[in-house]
Amino acid sequence: MMNGRKSVFYLFIIISFLLLSGCNSSKKRFVSDTLREETVNNLQSVLYGNSRWEKVHAAEFLLNLGYANNVYDIFIEEEKQKGDEYYYRIGIWRVLAQASLNPEEKQQWLDSIAKVFKNPKSPDQIHATESLAKLGVSPYTISAETTDSILNGTHNILWIYTLWGSAYTSVMEMSDVKTKLANVVAQKNEPTKVRRLAAYALRNLKEIGTLNWDLLINAACNEPDSSLAYSYILSSALVNIPKDSILSKRVQNCRVELEKIAGTPGIPGRYEALSALGEIGDNEHLPLLSSLIENHGIKLGNNIDFSVAASNAILRIDRRQKYTLTGIDWGVIALFAIGMLLVGWYYSRKTKNTEDYLLGGRKMKPMAVGLSLFATMISSLSYLSYPGEMIKNGPVFFIGMLIFPLVYYIVGWFLIPKFMEMKVTSAYELLEKKLGLSVRILASFFFLTLRFLWMATIIYMTINIALTTIVDVSPSYTPFISILLMLLTILYTSMGGFKAVVTTDVIQSVVLWGGAFFTIVVVIMHFHSFTSWLPDHYLAHWSPLKWGVDIQERSTVGNAMIMLLVWFICTNGSDQMAVQRYLSTKDVQAARRTFGISLIATFIVKIFLAVVGLAMLAYFIDNPHFLIDGQTLTEQADKLFPKFILVGLPIGISGLVASGILAAAMSSLSSGLNSSSSVINEDIIKRLAPRYVSSDPLKQVKKISVFVGIIAILISLAIGNVQGNMLDIVIKVVNLFVAPLFVLFVMAIFVPFATSKGTVIGGLLSVAMAVSAAFWEFMGVKVLWIMPSALIVGIIAGVVASGVEKVILKIRIHYGN
Repeated sequence: MMNGRKSVFYLFIIISFLLLSGCNSSKKRFVSDTLREETVNNLQSVLYGNSRWEKVHAAEFLLNLGYANNVYDIFIEEEKQKGDEYYYRIGIWRVLAQASLNPEEKQQWLDSIAKVFKNPKSPDQIHATESLAKLGVSPYTISAETTDSILNGTHNILWIYTLWGSAYTSVMEMSDVKTKLANVVAQKNEPTKVRRLAAYALRNLKEIGTLNWDLLINAACNEPDSSLAYSYILSSALVNIPKDSILSKRVQNCRVELEKIAGTPGIPGRYEALSALGEIGDNEHLPLLSSLIENHGIKLGNNIDFSVAASNAILRIDRRQKYTLTGIDWGVIALFAIGMLLVGWYYSRKTKNTEDYLLGGRKMKPMAVGLSLFATMISSLSYLSYPGEMIKNGPVFFIGMLIFPLVYYIVGWFLIPKFMEMKVTSAYELLEKKLGLSVRILASFFFLTLRFLWMATIIYMTINIALTTIVDVSPSYTPFISILLMLLTILYTSMGGFKAVVTTDVIQSVVLWGGAFFTIVVVIMHFHSFTSWLPDHYLAHWSPLKWGVDIQERSTVGNAMIMLLVWFICTNGSDQMAVQRYLSTKDVQAARRTFGISLIATFIVKIFLAVVGLAMLAYFIDNPHFLIDGQTLTEQADKLFPKFILVGLPIGISGLVASGILAAAMSSLSSGLNSSSSVINEDIIKRLAPRYVSSDPLKQVKKISVFVGIIAILISLAIGNVQGNMLDIVIKVVNLFVAPLFVLFVMAIFVPFATSKGTVIGGLLSVAMAVSAAFWEFMGVKVLWIMPSALIVGIIAGVVASGVEKVILKIRIHYGN
C-alpha cells in the first residue's frame, strides 16, 4: 500500500503548482465593447458605401473577422450592377469567392477570376493574378502554359504575383518560392516596385524560415526610409520574425519605424504599415489606431482605406487578447484533485487482494458500474471532439445513433452471455481456451497497443487542446503538465484499485453532465431565449445531409450508423475495460443492465454535447472577437468549448467546468491503467514470465499501473506529430486496433472451424487494412469506414485461412492414411 506521507507530499506539489499558475490570472479586456462596436460599424459603413476597393477591403476584413452579415448579399448586388467593370469586377468576384459557403458557387467565382488570368489581353490580368494568390490558388492549376510563360519572362508586377501564387502548388514549391521572393527583396538591382511586392507577398505567405528572414531584416535595415519599398520590407520582416528568435535592438528599431510610418500622414506605405500592425500590433497601439477611426473616418470623406486598415488592426488585436483562469478557478480544480486522492486513499484501506483490486470483489452494483463504463467511453476526447464535430460538420454523426437499439440487442444477447459463461479475470482467457496461447498473446498485444495509444492521445488532447486554450501556458511546459495529470491519476488508481476507479467515475460523470448542462444554461441566458440561438435551417458549411452508404464519403448517415455499430460491438466484445465491468457483476442480467445503462447515458450525453456544439456555434458567431486571430470559426471548432469555459463562464464556474474536462480525462486514464495492468499481469507475466511473479500480487499490479502510466506519458509526447482534427485523430489512431482485436473474438466465438494460424492471419490483415485506410485512404476508404473495412477484411481473411488450413489438414490425413 502506498505510503501516506508520500501521497501528501505529491499532493502538495500538485496543488502548489496549480495555485501558482493561477495567481496572476485575469479576464480583463483591453478593447472595450464600445470601441469594438465603433470599429465594426466603421467597416460596415464602408461596406454599405459607394467606394470601390475600400469596399472590397472592408468586406474581406469583415469576413475574416467573423462579421459576415450581409456581405454576400451586398456583393451579389454589386456583381449585378458592376460585374462588367474592369478591375473592380475582380474585387467583387474575390469577395464572393470568400463569402460563398457553397463549394460549387465558390468555384464559379474562382473560375471567373481564372478566365481573366488566362487572357493576356485583359487590362485587369494583374488584378486577377494577385487575387488568385491571395485566395491561395496556384496558377498552375488554371493554365501551366500561361504560368510558365509569365515566370520565364520579365521580372515585373505580373511576374511577382504569378510567382507568389505558384507557391500553393506543393510544399516543396512553397519553400522554393519563399526563397526566390526573399532573394528578390535582397537584390538592389531589381526594380523597386518588384522588390516592394515581393516583400508584400512574403508578408502574406508567412513562416518564411530563418535564412529568408535574415535577408529581409538586413534589407529593411539597409533600405532608405524614402524608398517606396521601405514600409513593405519593414512590415514583412516584422511579421515574419521567427518564433524562437530573440528580439534584437535592430528589430526593436524596425518596430519603432513601423509605428512611425503608421502614425504619420502622407508617408508612402502607410496602409501597409497599418496592415502589419493588424498582425503584430498589441494594446499599446490602440490609441493610435483609434485616432485614425475618429479623425479619418467616413464622415470626413477621405483616407477611407487608412480607416479601414486601422479598424481591421483593432479587431485583430482584440482577437489576440489573452485570457486565463483566475486563482479562484485554480482553487476549485485543486479541491477536485484533493477529492480524487481522498477517494483512492479510502478504498486503499478496503482492498485486500488482487480480485478486490481488479474486479471490486465481483460485487459492484450495476448502476455504479454502468455509469463507470459510460464515463470510460465518454473520455475527454469525446467531451471535446463531439461539440467540435457538430460545429464543423453538423448533425450527421449524431443521427447515426439511431443504430443504438441494434447495438444493445447484439451486445446484450450475443456477446455478454459468452463472456459470463466463464469466471475469468481477463477477457483473453476465452481466446486461449478456444484457439490457444498464441492468439491470446496477439490479442493482449492489440489491446495494450490500443490502450497505450488511447491514453497517450487523451493526455495530449487534454493538455494541448483544452488546457492550452484555457490557460496561458507555453507549449514547452505541456510535458510537465502531462506528467502531473498522469501522476494524479496513478496515485488514486494505484491506491484504491477498481473500486476507486468506479467511484471516481461516478463522481466525474456528474461533473461531466453538469458542465455540459451549465454551459447550455449560460448560453440561454446570454441570448435571453431558450431557442433563438438554435439554427432554424441546415447550415451551409455543414456536411451535406446524405442518408446512404458510401465508403468514399466522409459523412453520411449510413456511414455514421455503420461506424457506430462496428465500434460498439467491437469495443464491448473485445475491450478488457468493457468486459472487466461485465465480469464484475453477478450474472448476465446484471451485466446486460450495465450495458443498457451505459448505452442510455452515452446517448444522452452525446446529445448534450451536440447541443453544446450548437450553443458554442451560436455564442461565437455572436462574439467573434473571442476567436483565435487568423483562423475561421470552423478551423478552430475543437477549441471553442474550452475557449467558452474561459471567456463565457463566471469566475469559479470556469474552474469547475475545467475540472469536468480533467475529470473525463482522468476517468478514462484510470480505467486504462487498471485494465492494462490486468492484462499485463495475467496474460504476459503469469503466462510468459512466471519467474517474475511476485509473492505479493497486489503490490505487483500497482507497480505495473505506474509502469503503464509512464509509457503512456512518453507516447503522448509524439502524438502531436499526427495530422488531422480531433475526431479524425481518434478514429485513425486511437481506434486503429479496435476492429483487428474483435476479429480474434469473432473467430473464437462464432467460427467453429477457426484455427490458431487462420485467426492470427485474419487479425494481422485487419491491422494492415486499418493502417492503409487510415493513412493512405486505400481504395478510397474515408475515415468512418476505417473500422468497418478492417473488420470485414479481417473476418474474411480469418475464415478463408482457417478453412484452407482445415482442408489441407484433411487432405494430409486422408492421403496419410
